[in-house]
Amino acid sequence: MVSKLEFSHAVAAIRKERGLTQGQLADDLARSYSAFESLNQPTLSQWESGKVTPSLLKRLAFSHYIGEQYEYTSSEYKRIKASQSKNIYLSFKDIVYEYQVTDVKSCSLSQISDSEFEQIDAVHKQLITPGGVEDTLNQFGESPSKARLYYCKGMLVGHLIYQELRSEFRILSLWHLGRSILKFLVTDIIQVMGNAIIHFPVHEPVIKQLLFDIFIRDFYHHRRVTFFKAPATHIFENPMVKHCF
Repeated sequence: MVSKLEFSHAVAAIRKERGLTQGQLADDLARSYSAFESLNQPTLSQWESGKVTPSLLKRLAFSHYIGEQYEYTSSEYKRIKASQSKNIYLSFKDIVYEYQVTDVKSCSLSQISDSEFEQIDAVHKQLITPGGVEDTLNQFGESPSKARLYYCKGMLVGHLIYQELRSEFRILSLWHLGRSILKFLVTDIIQVMGNAIIHFPVHEPVIKQLLFDIFIRDFYHHRRVTFFKAPATHIFENPMVKHCF
């Protein structure tokens, strides 16, 4: 747990736990998130000694960086509650139950059943384009599309539709039922795509901002989504992104 009062101790503890110098920790923070972009060793030293306490935004970002919850003071809580819709990061919540993936179906998109296509198409229409999967394929149809369907005891709980572009991958459609499925899906993406560059579609404004804040840039747009382009591990293994999972 990170708090304003104990912030200096949290900085010292994580630095020693990871065996880093103050300069190394400052550099890693600066690479991880734009709020720390100008951070250097002298400033981090002041944080660690307690001579300087950074802003609430930086303290929140630091707690997310180390994967800990932040303990608000009463005045901080009032401030953050007033702007809760703009809180630093979105955490993906499980919907009622915590589902687990029990089976993964991997095939070409043309091999999925009509029922599977209808379910995927319905989600795609809501998130990406009213024209459905066909509209997206018409725009990005130069490469064969592959599908990975995620099942929980016979129930479809997530999907990944993608194309291989020589040494890169384009994700055309992505959906998950809750946080537990998202965690599995992200692990699966890294296993399938490794550290290759991916074209990653995002429609939620808060996730777009998160990617901008970790120095991932938008590449092109398609209907309701913005595609970001970066190595898969640069996105999913960034500590700020991992906090969301």
